[in-house]
Amino acid sequence: MPDDPVTLYSAQDDYKPPEGSRAFIKTDDGYKECTPEAFPYQTVYYVGCLRWDCANIGIDRIGFWQEPGYIEFVPSPLLLTLITQEPVIVNDLGCKKEATGLAREAYEIQKGKLINNSSNE
Repeated sequence: MPDDPVTLYSAQDDYKPPEGSRAFIKTDDGYKECTPEAFPYQTVYYVGCLRWDCANIGIDRIGFWQEPGYIEFVPSPLLLTLITQEPVIVNDLGCKKEATGLAREAYEIQKGKLINNSSNE
């Protein structure tokens, strides 16, 4: 469904995707649903929801599903923690407004650190 939070995994060797995830390949027009066996030489991406059978863990949320076959990317909570080097508290992984607000906040924190570091040189 549009605006649902999603995870995105890329298959590696013996990767076993979450049971409820769906396989896609990247095309010029976005992502196209596929069967992985039909595209053995292309990277197959697994898009899943945040429910138990679709995602390994909620912190893997990487964006929000848009039609047709498009993901609006936002930094995952883990990536935000790595960028800011501060704990990130997410109240609702499914809230796009909160996700974009946290991304903006992380950007401002990182920008401030870069400005402080350059003024100390």
